[in-house]
Amino acid sequence: MSDRRTRTIHTAVAIAVAALAVWLAFDTWEPFVDDSRSRWAPIHHDRNAHYAHALRLALDVRELDLPRLVLDLDRARQWPPLHAIAAAGAMLITGIGHDNAVLPSLAAWAGCIFFAFLVARRCVPAGGTLAGAVAALFVIGSPAHRALATDVMLESLGAWLTLVVVWGYLCALQTGRSQSWRTIAAAMSLLLITNYNYWLLAVLALTASLSWQYPAAVRGLAQRVIAAIAAPGWIRTQLLHPLTWVIAGSIPVALAMPFLGHQEFEIAGIEIEIRSLAEPLNIAWIALVLRVLPSAIRQRARLAEIDPRLRAFLLWHVLPFTVFALLPTRLGNLLGYVSPINTRIPWTGVWSGVEFYSEAFATYYHASPPLWIAAAVLLAIGLRSIRWMRAGTEIVWFLVGIGCLLTVVHPNHQQRFLHTWIALVWVLAGCGAAWIAYSRKRRKAWIPAMASTAIIAALLFLSAPHTRTLRTPLLDDSTRPRISTLDLTDAYLAALDRYERVLFVGTLPLDYVTEWSLLERRRVRESFADFVRLDGDPGSWKTRVEHAIEESSADAVVVDGVVVIDIAPDSPLSWDGSARESTRLGDVVADGFGLVQTLPLSELATSVHIYSRMSVVE
Repeated sequence: MSDRRTRTIHTAVAIAVAALAVWLAFDTWEPFVDDSRSRWAPIHHDRNAHYAHALRLALDVRELDLPRLVLDLDRARQWPPLHAIAAAGAMLITGIGHDNAVLPSLAAWAGCIFFAFLVARRCVPAGGTLAGAVAALFVIGSPAHRALATDVMLESLGAWLTLVVVWGYLCALQTGRSQSWRTIAAAMSLLLITNYNYWLLAVLALTASLSWQYPAAVRGLAQRVIAAIAAPGWIRTQLLHPLTWVIAGSIPVALAMPFLGHQEFEIAGIEIEIRSLAEPLNIAWIALVLRVLPSAIRQRARLAEIDPRLRAFLLWHVLPFTVFALLPTRLGNLLGYVSPINTRIPWTGVWSGVEFYSEAFATYYHASPPLWIAAAVLLAIGLRSIRWMRAGTEIVWFLVGIGCLLTVVHPNHQQRFLHTWIALVWVLAGCGAAWIAYSRKRRKAWIPAMASTAIIAALLFLSAPHTRTLRTPLLDDSTRPRISTLDLTDAYLAALDRYERVLFVGTLPLDYVTEWSLLERRRVRESFADFVRLDGDPGSWKTRVEHAIEESSADAVVVDGVVVIDIAPDSPLSWDGSARESTRLGDVVADGFGLVQTLPLSELATSVHIYSRMSVVE
């Protein structure tokens, strides 16, 4: 078969897989919309924060409020802004609403199907279509992938971009084109502004893979760095430069901040406040850039002379990362987010993580035991066929290995933490299937075709009984309450239409829920004032509420309504029992407000009290 005909067939197959992925996305959309209310539980879930941020951006654009848009983008520090920007864009095109905010995740899931196929096809010297089909089928049949495809979460976008990085790396190693390095660099820059953990995993895997692929180049680079440091006068030159002392002084302060906490002091009459490690790290990074920048400007002409692959990576990732890290607190947020200080959950040991994620792999990511057993067997065969695979495939092994290790040892156990790299496990399973069918030489031509057909037929047979279940993308998670958070918000939202600006009060973290539900209904940013969570000493609650009313009324529109949400500890909305007993929450409302309505929600063990300014009541 000619190379041209082969390329035509490969292109046609890829187009067919892409079309299938798009069709599946639309096919998943309909059952989700019919049951999307049950998605909004529990009230503590991160999806509330992600949707609230996306909604703010969308309303900023609708209201043409550029200053507020910039401020809202700047607020994206713990979670970078790419997902919120994508969700906001989807809502601006299709309409404001939480159903439409999941469209970026749905599109990313379709992208995962397509790129799992492409990556697996790139990994093997023969049987690429079989390998890609197996990997794509596992993504399609995964309950977790369908569930997160219809959620306002970051995982689907992160999984897709990770696959793009891997695909770009395989193309770069196998074709040598600089365009592939631009693809890698651009995908990594997008990962950086999606989630810091996803970006770090890609960085570690890419570094390990390049070190494995080019050991001589790594040794040469290390030798040049050591030689430069050992050159006469280098250390003295650095010590004499003032920026060196800024860097050397800032880093120890940053390392000490998790232990010291908030610090305030004065230097030369200037008051300095350091709240976290973010500020000193920001200072150190700015000093480092200023230290290196003059030399980089002097040697910019050499940029055109260096390897185009390295130049592409510098321009499309190193430069964007440098600019991103110059923004206030971003580098500190990144390092704090990926470090152990980001969780207060005690570590229960490696074996605990192994047990938890083994069960998640079997039940959350596979629809039935036969399917996960098939995936495990094919993965083991894929491990057997490492030497048979094509150049660059080591990045898949590194990503799976590093991802597995970091996930298992992390003290916070969440099933979705597998999501970014689990598709690469199925890629390796696809490689195992291709090895079964195509690794033997001088076999009759019909044998690989028969073996491929048998493997695909077996996977389809195992998946068939669960097809109807998979059409409903909500997982049967017994830890999640059956009552939607929207059952609470719908009970009071209509009663708030008379108020221009509303403050919410409660003992649970309802800040994002109360914000996005009100903004989605009113579609006016000024309508939501703030949420005051009542914790700590009850004696300070009224003062805190009065202060919040005063602060929120500083704008042109004053707070004219206060909503007190009293959730009992045994309420299904407080599924972890974290609600505080509070029988007199109404006493915390500031003077000058009167109770106008009480909504008892007995099925939720909750009551909602609505207060209005006395001038409005009169």
